[in-house]
Amino acid sequence: MTKRGSSTLRKVGYEVMRVLKSHPAPKDAAVYNYIIKKEIEGKCKKHAKIAGLNKFLRIYYARVTAVYK
Repeated sequence: MTKRGSSTLRKVGYEVMRVLKSHPAPKDAAVYNYIIKKEIEGKCKKHAKIAGLNKFLRIYYARVTAVYK
C-alpha cells in the first residue's frame, strides 16, 4: 500500500474490503473472488484486500464511464 492520496479514503477502502471479506460471497462476487484468489496465490491478507480495493475501483470507474458515454 502506498502513501499516495487521501489517508482517510485508504482507511475507508480497507475497512470496506475487510467487511466484504468477513461476510459470505455476494451475488456480484468479482471483487470477493479476486481477494480470495490473491490470498491463495500467497499474498498476505492486507495486500490481498488492497488489491481487491484496486479491482473494485477499476470496475466502478468502467461502469460509471459506460453510463456517461
